[in-house]
Amino acid sequence: MSSQSVLPLDPKLHPQLGAHAQVRRAALLDHLDAASGTPVAAILAPPGYGKTTLLPQWAERDPRVFGWLTIDRRDNDPAVLLRNLSAAFDRIEPIGRRTLHPADASGASLVDVVLPQLGWALSAAALPAVLVLDDVHLLRNQDCLDAVTRLIDYLPVGSQLAIASRGEPPLPLARLRAEGRVVEVGPDDLAMDGGEARRLLEHGGVDVAQVDVDQLVRRTEGWPVALHFAARSAGAGSLRAARTDGLAGDDRFLVDYLHFELLSRLPERLVSFLTRCSVLDRMSGPLATPCWPPPGRPTSSSPCGGRTSSPCPWTGAGGGTGTTGCSGSCCGASSSAPSPAWPSS
Repeated sequence: MSSQSVLPLDPKLHPQLGAHAQVRRAALLDHLDAASGTPVAAILAPPGYGKTTLLPQWAERDPRVFGWLTIDRRDNDPAVLLRNLSAAFDRIEPIGRRTLHPADASGASLVDVVLPQLGWALSAAALPAVLVLDDVHLLRNQDCLDAVTRLIDYLPVGSQLAIASRGEPPLPLARLRAEGRVVEVGPDDLAMDGGEARRLLEHGGVDVAQVDVDQLVRRTEGWPVALHFAARSAGAGSLRAARTDGLAGDDRFLVDYLHFELLSRLPERLVSFLTRCSVLDRMSGPLATPCWPPPGRPTSSSPCGGRTSSPCPWTGAGGGTGTTGCSGSCCGASSSAPSPAWPSS
């Protein structure tokens, strides 16, 4: 960052790296390098797939200048978002305070005043640049989403907008796909293969000679955060003999992660429904319908005695393991139960 920069350092302007950042994702980096002329790069996957750790690896390898902004809920105010975008641009090419705080703009006109100036700042940079927007799924305000969409059109040739999100954001990705203006990386791409899993376990101090790594990858479907927790659970040695075939469903680190990152963010009735369905080997409408708690029915009445939003281990009839808040009897309704009032979001 230039000493002439007008803004102080801010945690939102730096990636928050995870432990599996030490495993190089060479194939994905090759994929992104090959698409460097594509205006938008979309890295879309659920939590724990290494979106935020892939992008800094790309920045280290790519000769272009990178700017970074981690989105949070406060960015759903257009003025806040534009100020933070300006700060991220400022790390690519120093820009003036008038761009950051235009005195003659307010309301909707703020976007019209600031966005073109940010585009000009990118064009004036000595090298093409990449602007990374992480956690874009937290953007809900339509004016803010429109600002990000318009920003794409201001990108000069050779520069890119990289977005990372837990799902497909309400941006015009369908149009960009049709125009060939977006390169996408999804969960299947981010899932680790056997070689990457071995390197991750080795970094965690695990003796991989004592582990069936291929089976572990199959059990976790290559989910990087689950592989990381497998290494954490093992400690600085080999996985316990009982765990050499995979990560158990009652692993404390994994349970805590799922609760914090997923279950704690969902409505309680939806959590209850998901935990009741978790005992099913296969999901289908007829099987899932009786598991939906009817209105007025307590959602924490699981036989395990705890709230359904706090998973507890279970052992299936075939000896498999998983996490749930109840046993199969929790569904407690016949297949003739009325169709549930499914949540609207």
